[in-house]
Amino acid sequence: MDVLLNQASDALTKLEQVKTFNPEDHPESPKQIRDNYANQIRDSYDAYFQHLFPFIAYGRARGEDLKGLEQQAQGFVSSIEASKKEFDKNRIM
Repeated sequence: MDVLLNQASDALTKLEQVKTFNPEDHPESPKQIRDNYANQIRDSYDAYFQHLFPFIAYGRARGEDLKGLEQQAQGFVSSIEASKKEFDKNRIM
């Protein structure tokens, strides 16, 4: 989990550098600094992906499992409601 937190912190730091970049703050070499920020993000992508992919895959699979369970539960509720209506209908007669 520490690796994941470190990766996320590193990514946020790099993205914050890009977000707050102002060429006027670096009159001597704004293009070089901008390119350096972009290259750092590009070069870190594989490491980020390698550590995040298992969590993304797990979350996605778990989300799909929950959707299936929700649909199954809704089916059960509908079945119970239909049985209750049938029972009430037969009881009145």
